[in-house]
Amino acid sequence: MHWSGAKNLTIRVGNRERTFRLSSPWAERPCPPGPHSFTCGVGPPNATSPLVLYWHGCNGHLPLLSYNLAISKVEDVALDLGYFAITPLGTGAFGGGGDYGWNADGIRCGALGVDDFAFFEALLAFARRELCVDMRRVYSIGFSTGAFLTYGIA
Repeated sequence: MHWSGAKNLTIRVGNRERTFRLSSPWAERPCPPGPHSFTCGVGPPNATSPLVLYWHGCNGHLPLLSYNLAISKVEDVALDLGYFAITPLGTGAFGGGGDYGWNADGIRCGALGVDDFAFFEALLAFARRELCVDMRRVYSIGFSTGAFLTYGIA
């Protein structure tokens, strides 16, 4: 799975499909079968790129990802710097209605029973497998409850 630009994608975490937006400033390069090398996938030629994950706050502004990317400018800055950007989508706090957010460090703004730390781990595994990411330069940032989740990740 290789692309350039931005796409909304899903991955399975436990028994739930989770949504995130992936943005890449780089064009694709086909990967040969077998282990990936620095010369294939999505990333700058013969190098890896940093990754920034931006966790939105607890809110109900829809469309949620578009709203949060517009106010944060994280995606624009990351792409200008040559970073990959992943913007995950939280779960509905009250059965899908109302606010969307995260369950982190004693704060519940996501759906009951959802493990957002497992979502983070799944996103890292995705980046390691599908992108040419410098895993020593992965940054997690957040707004409001997204910042609480970032604190818990650290």
